[in-house]
Amino acid sequence: MTTTFFYAAVGEDLYSFEVDVDQASLTPVSTMSLPAQVQYVWPHPARNIIYVVSSNGGPRVLDDKHHATSFRVDAVTGALTPIGGTAPLRARPIHCSVDRAGE
Repeated sequence: MTTTFFYAAVGEDLYSFEVDVDQASLTPVSTMSLPAQVQYVWPHPARNIIYVVSSNGGPRVLDDKHHATSFRVDAVTGALTPIGGTAPLRARPIHCSVDRAGE
């Protein structure tokens, strides 16, 4: 049986949970802290990778931290492992995505 995982962000923290559909429950798996508040998360279409963009900006907020980070998703446990470092961005990211080829 395939295990389903759910990811949620609150502020700078990205949480991963294992989903038990039969019990309607979530079991915490791991927490990763990002350099700033998570703005958006997007999965790679063919690999166990997610892309996360973060920023300390917002409407009418003076901001100076904008980043992109990628994580490998463990297919068995759902745990996240950073891939490389965090890449700085010039401006606040609102959204991120990749095309069908994952580029």
